Amino acid sequence: MNSKEQICYKVEALARKILTSYFCDSDVECLINTLAPDVLWLGGGKNMRARGREAVAAAFRNAGEMIAYDLTEEHYDTMDMGGGIYLCQGIGWITSKPGQQMYVRYHQRCTFIFRETSHGLETTYVHNSMSMREDFGEGDLFPIQEARDGYERLKDILSERERQIELMLSQLPGGMLTCQADDDFTIEWVSDGLCDLLDYSDTNELYRASGGTVRGFVVPEDYDAMLVQTKAAMQRKDTYSTEYRVRKKDGGMLWVADFGKRVVSDQGTALIYCFISDISEKKAREQQIMESNQEVAQQAHFLTQLYNTVPCGILQFEPESPYA
Repeated sequence: MNSKEQICYKVEALARKILTSYFCDSDVECLINTLAPDVLWLGGGKNMRARGREAVAAAFRNAGEMIAYDLTEEHYDTMDMGGGIYLCQGIGWITSKPGQQMYVRYHQRCTFIFRETSHGLETTYVHNSMSMREDFGEGDLFPIQEARDGYERLKDILSERERQIELMLSQLPGGMLTCQADDDFTIEWVSDGLCDLLDYSDTNELYRASGGTVRGFVVPEDYDAMLVQTKAAMQRKDTYSTEYRVRKKDGGMLWVADFGKRVVSDQGTALIYCFISDISEKKAREQQIMESNQEVAQQAHFLTQLYNTVPCGILQFEPESPYA
């Protein structure tokens, strides 16, 4: 690396340090410590400008509440202006960190002019801007109110989606559950619809009766075959479908169809999301068809045996002349 590349690397490292300290650590002093006595600052708003170290430092220190961001997709470009002056521009996405009562995601742009001194690089010019709404407050250094408004909008959207999901679940002819991918299918969450299907008043009653597992409400004679079929299907792909019998609260039985998908949670745990639907009527019709087919087969077998064993012939003719 030649001397020019070295100084450009040093300039970009300082720009990255300033931006990371400010956005990620909510630390304004890192920037302020680099300000030259004659520094100029220009922000994104109409009145966002200041001249001189004290005025610029005051603008940043008095900006009010700060947001903690994640800074991603950064890119820096540096130009040697000659005479120990370097222009460095940096871009990147800033996204408010989780856990705050606000949400922001903007494309941030910052330009610095650094001057080389005997004590190192000092900042002589700062310009920061970001894509934002036209009604962004003139006195705000960064969009705090917009962040709160964005957070509230997200809450409203999520609430509406939750209401839609609850409505959809209430209309489905069955219920849903989330369980672990173990041999008992330990239940993590169960919908009210599944409780209704099995005649339990709520999830707590179902948990107590089943021991908190799918094994606890599946008819024992069906469980092992269901387990083998489900695990074999998920070895080929992450989805499965199967049919088995379950016991209701009163001891009665239902035939159900189970459609599921295996996912991996943020914690790295394998979970199964599934939908369970009552197919008892379908199974009853299938049984009737099977019994009817058996009866027809038995009748056919009887007639065949009859034809083969009766010691005479069977003749069919017309009762009118010529008696053909």
